[in-house]
Amino acid sequence: MPTHSHTQAVLDHYQRALTFCPQPAKIQERIAGLHWTLWDIPQAMEHYLQAHALNPQAQWHHWRLYFCLQRLAGRESPRLLEFCQRIVDLVKPNTHYDANRGFTPLLLSTAYRYLGKGDVATQGQAQRARTILHQSYRAILEPDYPELINHAWTERRNHPPNFLIIGVWKCGTTSLYHYLSQHPQILPTLAKELHYFTGVTHWQQGKTFADYLDYFPPIDNPNYQTGEATPGYIIQPNLAKYLRHWFPEIKIIILLRNPVKRAISNFYMRQSLSDPIFAQTLDGVTHIDLGKVDAIANQIYGDLETGVSWIQCLVKQPAIYPNDISLNLALHLAFSQYIRYLPQWFEQFPREQILVLRSEDLFQNTPATLQQIYNFLGLEHHPLPEYRNLNQRKYNAISPGLHQQLTQYFQPYNEKLEDYLGQKFNW
Repeated sequence: MPTHSHTQAVLDHYQRALTFCPQPAKIQERIAGLHWTLWDIPQAMEHYLQAHALNPQAQWHHWRLYFCLQRLAGRESPRLLEFCQRIVDLVKPNTHYDANRGFTPLLLSTAYRYLGKGDVATQGQAQRARTILHQSYRAILEPDYPELINHAWTERRNHPPNFLIIGVWKCGTTSLYHYLSQHPQILPTLAKELHYFTGVTHWQQGKTFADYLDYFPPIDNPNYQTGEATPGYIIQPNLAKYLRHWFPEIKIIILLRNPVKRAISNFYMRQSLSDPIFAQTLDGVTHIDLGKVDAIANQIYGDLETGVSWIQCLVKQPAIYPNDISLNLALHLAFSQYIRYLPQWFEQFPREQILVLRSEDLFQNTPATLQQIYNFLGLEHHPLPEYRNLNQRKYNAISPGLHQQLTQYFQPYNEKLEDYLGQKFNW
């Protein structure tokens, strides 16, 4: 693993490459990805914007910019409004609202919304944000739901979403949301993960009930449901209390996967999103230092207990630990200690409003698991022609020694989880 000086050397190399590279947008993307790896969000955003200026057809920049924007807002960055203005100046001319579904309208509307929270002269930006979302939803819904557009369209949605899928990462939330979105009575959001509350550390930190509702389909018909799936919500401190205040009747869905498999999958997902220079593997690792894992897990849990957002927890942890796989894996193991994060939800919501499912059941017996979810949501069963497991990633299996060590490590956490929920997971 590279040291900080090695990291700077790589950045310097990329900067020099910009002077002669025939595809400078690719280099800007690499620089942005490197800063993303290091959780230097302002610099990541700076270079993603430069990459997009060089290659405006690369729509995938938009989801990275959207995530960066939400993280900057959660950290109350002084550059937030500057970046928002640059986004609307740069992205808007290249956006076709009738053809886009996903992060482009979310990015633009969010930028306009933050700009609209300034002085009186900028208040019209909030309406522009709403217009962008409405144009996108109309384009998506009109082919399949013309009657809803004609008879149930509303300029301001005033009723809450019906459900939230709050976690956990790498537990099948992408597949589940994809399945639910195909139900004729479920209207999906522009993107599975809205991340509206990502980074929020205290009540009403620039967030409002009305703003959040604008991100959902503007349809007023009780026969149709909607919801989103942002996995990080499950560990967001105090979020259960806030959502209980806003949406006392909302249904909560939680997917839990074998904690060892979830942590390893999350580790490799993180590697795939990082600059290749930081690529790590668990090949050949037979054991790790669990004392180091506990130290970081306890620090993260302690920070969350005091109200520090999970994004801030990530930022506080070094992005890389030179030559220490134990520390590099610790963060992902910490987020597999489910019993630490579930209680806030059961303390705020009645048990009948929370559905906790094993990811293994979703993967291995999808129709029956979906039937359970439809019953929970009060919907009729809707069989699908196929059930593809989305967002899979291939990587080598960990060694038997490491698997045994981690399985034993999680055993007491799993037993407490089963006792707390009164259900068996058999991990």
